[in-house]
Amino acid sequence: MWVIKFFGIMDLYSAAVMLLVQFDVTPWRVILTAAAWLVMKGFLFRGDVASMIDMGIGFYHLLMVILPIPVLTYILAIYLVVKGVLSVS
Repeated sequence: MWVIKFFGIMDLYSAAVMLLVQFDVTPWRVILTAAAWLVMKGFLFRGDVASMIDMGIGFYHLLMVILPIPVLTYILAIYLVVKGVLSVS
């Protein structure tokens, strides 16, 4: 059960990093950590649709460094927050 809560906390962490990247206040190592986490989790559980979405969001983390799209960023961050809160509660 603690694993699901850990995954939820990491989803919340990734959403926070995504929002901070939007305002250029996140170091690249933090961005890389959040992106690697989401891609790794998506790859490990690739049979699930939500995990495939996580993998896509992880790749978008890397793309945000070059080309952030604000509307997409907020939509994906809200998705991660909802998923994280549901996992933690």
